[in-house]
Amino acid sequence: MAVAQIVLDCDPTHLDWLRIQDDHGGVWRYGKRGAVGPNTPSHVEGLHPGGDSVRAVLVRGAANTPVLRQDGPGLPQTLVVEFILVTAEPGGLPSTWAGKYQYEQE
Repeated sequence: MAVAQIVLDCDPTHLDWLRIQDDHGGVWRYGKRGAVGPNTPSHVEGLHPGGDSVRAVLVRGAANTPVLRQDGPGLPQTLVVEFILVTAEPGGLPSTWAGKYQYEQE
């Protein structure tokens, strides 16, 4: 069994790719492939709070364990990332946009 441990890094502007380390030390790179429905469970949350960088973290379930896991070796071939973009005009109210995307191992 392999369990994701941490998002090591990601594309800092559009979250087009990300790298995740598992509990055995393996590093897996995923690339964005396309949108999925809003009810699809997420494995990673990406946040672009404005400024110059995107932040990505693992979604955690019961007992604070990552939901990204697989019974066999390595991490799953695909995963889902929920991406939230927060923008604000100077002096204006912040607005948000969210979407879910499927990513595939590269």
